[in-house]
Amino acid sequence: MPGIRYKRLQNQNSETDDYSNPKFDSVCSPFILFLLCFGFLAFMIFFTFVQSPLGPIRVTSENVIILQQLDNNITTNSKRNITQWMDYYFTKEESRLLNCSEMIKGNKDTIELYVNNGRMKLDQERLFELRMDCPSIRQRVYGDMPPFSPLKRPIAFVRTIYKIYELQEALLSLSYHPDHTFCFIMDAKSSDKLKNSVRSMSDCFENVIVLEKEYMLNSGGHGQDPAHFDCLQTILDRKWDHAIILQNFDLVIKTPYQLSDISELLNYTSIMGFDFGFSYRYNTKADWTPAGMKLFKNETGVPDKILHTPMRVRKSLNEVIISKVFVKSMFDKLNMEVIIKLFDDNDYYGVDEMLVQTLYENYLGLDGQMESNCTQNHNDILTRLTHWDWTGPNGFDKQCHSKWKRHGICILGVEYMNELFKSRKAIANKVLETFDFGTIACMREMIKRNVTGETPDAAWLTSFPPVPRNANEGERNMPSVAIAGAGLVGALNACFFAQKGWDVSVYEFRKDIRTMKHVQGRSINLALSQRGKSALEAVGLKEYIVNQGVPLYARLVHNKDGKTYSRQPYGKPGEHIVSINRRHLNEVMITQAEKSPNVKFFFEHKVKSVDYDKKQLVVQCTSQPSRIPTFGTKSPPAEHEEFHVEADLIIACDGAYSAVRRSLMTIPRFDFSQEYIEHGYVELNIMANNNEFAFEENVFHLWPRGHFTLIALANRDKTFTVTIFAPFTEFEKHMSTTEEVLSFFEENFPDAYLLLGKEHIADTFNRVKPQSLVSIKCSPHSFFNNLVLMGDAAHAMVPFYGQGMNCGFEDCLVFSETLEEQNNDIASAVQVYSERRVNDAHTINDLAMYNYEELKDLVNKNSYKLRKKFDGFMNAIFPKSWIPLYSMVTFTRIPYSEVVDRRRKQDRILSNLWKTTSTLALIGAAIGIYSNRDQASKLDRKSVKTHRLSQSMPSVLIAGGGLVGSVNACLFGREGWRVTVFESRSDPRGNALQRGRSFNLALGFRAMETLKHIGILEDVIKMGVPIKQKINHLEDEEGVLEKLLLLKEGDFILTINRQKLSKLLIKKAESYSNVKFRFGHKATKYDVECEKLLVESPDGSQITVEGDLMLVCDGAHSTIRRSLLRTPQFNFSQKYCDIGYMDLSVPIENVSELKLGIHYSWRRKGVILVALVNRDRTLTVSLFANFTVFAENCSTPEDSVLFFQKHFSLIYSIIGERHIFYTFSRYKPQAIISVQCSRHGFFDKLLLMGDAAHAMLPFQGQGANCGFEDCLVLQEILEETGEDGLKSLVQQYSEVRTNDTNMMNKMEWEGYVQLVENMQNPNRSFGWFNKMKSSLKKKLNVWFPSKFTLAAFSRERYSEITRKHQLAQKFQLSIKATFAIIIIIIVFMIIRLISND
Repeated sequence: MPGIRYKRLQNQNSETDDYSNPKFDSVCSPFILFLLCFGFLAFMIFFTFVQSPLGPIRVTSENVIILQQLDNNITTNSKRNITQWMDYYFTKEESRLLNCSEMIKGNKDTIELYVNNGRMKLDQERLFELRMDCPSIRQRVYGDMPPFSPLKRPIAFVRTIYKIYELQEALLSLSYHPDHTFCFIMDAKSSDKLKNSVRSMSDCFENVIVLEKEYMLNSGGHGQDPAHFDCLQTILDRKWDHAIILQNFDLVIKTPYQLSDISELLNYTSIMGFDFGFSYRYNTKADWTPAGMKLFKNETGVPDKILHTPMRVRKSLNEVIISKVFVKSMFDKLNMEVIIKLFDDNDYYGVDEMLVQTLYENYLGLDGQMESNCTQNHNDILTRLTHWDWTGPNGFDKQCHSKWKRHGICILGVEYMNELFKSRKAIANKVLETFDFGTIACMREMIKRNVTGETPDAAWLTSFPPVPRNANEGERNMPSVAIAGAGLVGALNACFFAQKGWDVSVYEFRKDIRTMKHVQGRSINLALSQRGKSALEAVGLKEYIVNQGVPLYARLVHNKDGKTYSRQPYGKPGEHIVSINRRHLNEVMITQAEKSPNVKFFFEHKVKSVDYDKKQLVVQCTSQPSRIPTFGTKSPPAEHEEFHVEADLIIACDGAYSAVRRSLMTIPRFDFSQEYIEHGYVELNIMANNNEFAFEENVFHLWPRGHFTLIALANRDKTFTVTIFAPFTEFEKHMSTTEEVLSFFEENFPDAYLLLGKEHIADTFNRVKPQSLVSIKCSPHSFFNNLVLMGDAAHAMVPFYGQGMNCGFEDCLVFSETLEEQNNDIASAVQVYSERRVNDAHTINDLAMYNYEELKDLVNKNSYKLRKKFDGFMNAIFPKSWIPLYSMVTFTRIPYSEVVDRRRKQDRILSNLWKTTSTLALIGAAIGIYSNRDQASKLDRKSVKTHRLSQSMPSVLIAGGGLVGSVNACLFGREGWRVTVFESRSDPRGNALQRGRSFNLALGFRAMETLKHIGILEDVIKMGVPIKQKINHLEDEEGVLEKLLLLKEGDFILTINRQKLSKLLIKKAESYSNVKFRFGHKATKYDVECEKLLVESPDGSQITVEGDLMLVCDGAHSTIRRSLLRTPQFNFSQKYCDIGYMDLSVPIENVSELKLGIHYSWRRKGVILVALVNRDRTLTVSLFANFTVFAENCSTPEDSVLFFQKHFSLIYSIIGERHIFYTFSRYKPQAIISVQCSRHGFFDKLLLMGDAAHAMLPFQGQGANCGFEDCLVLQEILEETGEDGLKSLVQQYSEVRTNDTNMMNKMEWEGYVQLVENMQNPNRSFGWFNKMKSSLKKKLNVWFPSKFTLAAFSRERYSEITRKHQLAQKFQLSIKATFAIIIIIIVFMIIRLISND
């Protein structure tokens, strides 16, 4: 498939990303090598490469909601109408979109509307002036709350404060009860206004205390422990049973009465998490024995074991729920200032998370303390709800529901309200009043109405180790891992985690293979090599498994005569692989894993998908009785019922057609490709001959026959598993009948034919169809900080290198090693694992494709044999530095990517030797060429014959009512077809927010021809702006006005707002009575069996619809296309580029600096800004930049403003600081995807069109043009199709369009590569040489139009454009070569003249 097909490795240049292999049997052209060596001078002088210019980049806003202007006038309460609590802090206009009841339910539309309008933010510059008299303060804190009831067990809240008074007043309001105690500690660095306000608030409540002493608090945790314990000691005489330790941005999410109930359940127990203390957070060289640090006030009676045993430092979070019994005992018995000082060390960071945990876990004989050191590492189940994400810098983060984080913690916006509502935890962190005060307001509303999450019951609490009377010695609470798939990789992972003591649950769709007679799926024998052996050795299975297999020491190549052979050893004497039965290996690993009591397998449980928000597996029970894990769910589900599985770690090992991976494909920047090779396979068996092997058993038998091959591997039961690999066309032409099959085998594999037997061959081919082989790549391999793809789910590969299983097993081993390196930190481990493994997986995938070329053909060639001998010779001399390719892959654990790097170095050495020995021959050839003449070649075009369509008017279903779907509706509606369009979004002609890309469309000749065909071209031209000129600003230089490279006079690019065009198209389509749009209806799947389309209606119900023709136009993330991925021979690729974009479009009053009809661009290093003036007095502004640039320069709205002010001063002055600030505070950079498919037609009635078939990057401006032309080409074919037209229509359209669109996609990607180069070197076009080249390029454009010019201003087929461009390049190369030859001849003649003299 053009654009995504794997490169055949032996044809690649050594400078490419793929492995290259020199062919020694080919005759190298001395002329070509000579030109490469000596043509550099002419190349530099006459270089005229035509660079495709950057087309008008399509950027505009899409119904951007303009924020209401904030009222900056300071207003007092008396001048405003206070009707609800929020009115004290916000105007009614600011809070009008805060619908807490819907947000608590998780209503995405309500949340999105609120978020897109800028959230409610407490900005220091617009805070209202609050009355600070006590009646006003009390009114704000609890004036609208229900009457208080007495508490059984009051709570103390101990909080450090260092930010905004309004926030602290609101947080007090959440938890306030007269029976509670509140103790606040001020940061000495806080403003006087904050300190005075908090102290004024304290004066109004008897139970609110502010310490006189202030502490220097910082982000390293310094000052927190001294401050908290000073507060605890101050309030020790007051009435409370448990204290909750809090910091400035902690949000209490339980009512006072729930907290009282929790305290009653806990009795005198404290709650906190435990982990081993990080050595970089405390002084490891200090004396940590109680005696050494003089911890006890009185050591009399304290056992020596306690006094002289070093304390284990434990850590968790600063937020703990600590019992008064334990606090009082600490102050009574311990010198607290000693250990506080030891932890609060300015030389370390994060020092405030260890003190309480260490004192509680190390048994010191304190009241309310654990009676033994029984804890394991675990997450805290009660105190604090936190969404962690340590990847990337502060600011924007796509992993966070709120898309914003600080210090590795996602900020709790209203997106988290449903999670807060359901949570059993008491505290959440963190809230930022400057980010979203709505979270605090809605939480207060929940507490007011008593609708917070459920209160933990006694049974749930006692599952926490310290709770049951602090003495559950030996009780375990290890991390949990859920594994999707019990195949080879899933079962081995279960063995690894069983060793670690983790709680393991494995979900497998099939029945237990140990109870099945026959197992579906591939049965090709496995070749176990060093990587797989190392993994098995780590779990103690290597010796047993190896003894169950058959060692193979060499390939035995069978010649066609059936009598002669050649032997090719795999490596050094003794090096071998092991042939092993797949099923037996799988059964052994499952049995081994189940020996551990913490491992459970759940067969007949199908993993359906991943829940993004909850980070859980969605599993369906497929039969009864159901075996559900004791951890994860409460009761067995009914048959076919779906349920969620929660685990600390999720590993997807569910195979090449992974349901987990499929559910992840809509995640931005997830690259994926699948390619079916042209070969299929059929398996046969050679039975034992008198209980002996029929062939030599310790070799890999191989019958290479060019484009097809046969292999055989021995089994322990004296049989051979035989597999024939051949193109599907070969199966169809020569093996479609019994007679043909027998004749084929007898002719090509005579010795195997005799041993297989006629009956077995005939019976097998009558029962079994050839099976396909798929190769899959994806990146990354990790998601959400807790999910990993492994094995075929991450990198399914063809079996020709025997590394599929070995690579999967090495996945398990590498991840286990990574976990150990990262101290079992799951979030860090999954990220590091993905970074290490992706490149290796892609490399072995390509090597597997290459090795098939070797197996079927190269092994018989002299060049291959010569290279094998040379590698063996060099390896004998340099055993460490020169290792043959096959040996590195098979007999070592050298990373696959490093293997290829080493091979490239070897090839370069050989290449240099070859060039050196060929120098004299090259000079002689150059002299001989002097008298030769060039020859020209002619190219023919092929035409497609078509037939007329019958006059009956069928029905057409269109999935997607976007641009391409609407164009199709117009065209088919005009022809009288019955048209139904299903669109998941609401009608764009209404006021609903529109999602999707917002930059302007750049319409060229293709799109305008289509619109002309529809009859709305003139209206569209009036709405849009013709572009014929451009101005590029490079760094600080003035922009230069240039004309676009046009094909003919009068050409132009038409820019138009995407949504306006969409509305016009829908209006035109609906003018036909036979066209119906169904908005709010989402087409979800094509049912292959009943040939119907599944559609989800607005009420959530599923309906099926059918039509004579189905057009899939549902965009780049097409759900219909996703449902077709398992279609045989359907190759598919999706890839994200590293550039994202931000739309900053804005209405304008007067922009004299910018004019209509000109494409403006500003280039800075790593950044391009594009601006266009529209007819409706709006300015389309789009920022394109590498995601790293966004992260480094625009992580906060403030940074974004400074970035624009520094680099784009003109645009900054036009759109304004305020617009930039609020755009970057509300939106995140959007990713851009490229999609390619190997065919666009399916089942003789379904077509992929537009982005569903070929989503492309926007840098050549051909996305909409290509999609519109899809519709026009379909109509042109339809006009010439005969009676059986629909089947012919689908086939011809797919044949005509697939290659064309893939070529255009490739051109767009090349434009992206060029754009990246320009962004990294924005000034590279300066200098006389580049100016001369640019001028020459414009002149040559008349004779050799660029790819962009032909694509934009003609309907030349994209494949033809590519062909012409290649011819132009060859012509230019021939010119350069001619000049090079002339120069060489002149030099030669000069030398000859000098020598004659």
